[in-house]
Amino acid sequence: MPVRAPGRGTGHRGTGLLPRRDAGDDGGQRRCGVAGSGGRDAVAAEAGTAGTVIGPEGRCVRRVEVAPPVATGQSTEPAVSRSHAPLFVRKTGAGPPVVLVHGGLPARHAWARQQDLAARWSLMIPSRRGFSPSPPAPRQDFLVDAEDMAALVAGIPGGAHFVGFSYGGLGMCVAAGLQPSRVRSLTLIEVPLWSAAGADESVRRLAEVADRFAEGHRDARTEREFLAVAGLDRQSLDTRDDDMRQAIELARDFRSPGEASPRFGRIVEAGIPVLVVSGGHAPAIEVVCDAVAARTGAQRICVAGAGHAVQRAPGFNPMLEAFLTAAEHRASHL
Repeated sequence: MPVRAPGRGTGHRGTGLLPRRDAGDDGGQRRCGVAGSGGRDAVAAEAGTAGTVIGPEGRCVRRVEVAPPVATGQSTEPAVSRSHAPLFVRKTGAGPPVVLVHGGLPARHAWARQQDLAARWSLMIPSRRGFSPSPPAPRQDFLVDAEDMAALVAGIPGGAHFVGFSYGGLGMCVAAGLQPSRVRSLTLIEVPLWSAAGADESVRRLAEVADRFAEGHRDARTEREFLAVAGLDRQSLDTRDDDMRQAIELARDFRSPGEASPRFGRIVEAGIPVLVVSGGHAPAIEVVCDAVAARTGAQRICVAGAGHAVQRAPGFNPMLEAFLTAAEHRASHL
């Protein structure tokens, strides 16, 4: 079943960045399904020509124009914030700039399936502070991440498209609210913005589990619930992979997502196209994503099949690329 962009009233900006259905088609409710397998040909790669996004049943669902590429080659460069040593940033591809920020999984694990996008986009993939080969850090801190993201895009004309996964999306969302002029679009993949839906009991429960884990509680229930939502398992804890062992240690100490209070109003006022994506595996996460979409006027997509790591699901790349392409086209005509 194809992924649908729901017609959720305040959860839509109405910019037409992704195809939407009338509320009467599904009662205005979000639907979650496995995306079509799609691929590179889902969006035309020839610069300056019209392309057609084809759905999993071969139906044309949207025509878009692809912006011309602006960069080529591959490099690894540091992004320097005002008060910290440089981050390690992997750069690859050609086209409009897209910053992919990982969460609790190391960057090379989190974005392994997005490398195909480098054919049409300049991908900038930082390793967040504390994750090798970036400088060490005592804990994960989304406020530090926000400063790092601002430094990363400071010298890019017109800014960049932001794509943030899980905890990594917190700093990205904060940075977007502080410097909206540097953000071409904002994609948030299961970002734990608890404050957007703090009145919901299931969200409060999930937030408490995350905080208890970070505070050092090691009871079996807390560990099991946290790892399940984080997309990890017991095997991950016993891994011999140095990057994953480091990630597990960092997962045990982080600034609470409950402290995050992005300036949603500034994001809306700036007209930043926003896409909120979830994986349909945890009801509390769905509630959070619905609430964030409502606060930001975002388009709301659910892509099942990969749990928390939604970007690994079949069809995620064509869906993301359609959104990025339309947002880039819109920005070029402002």
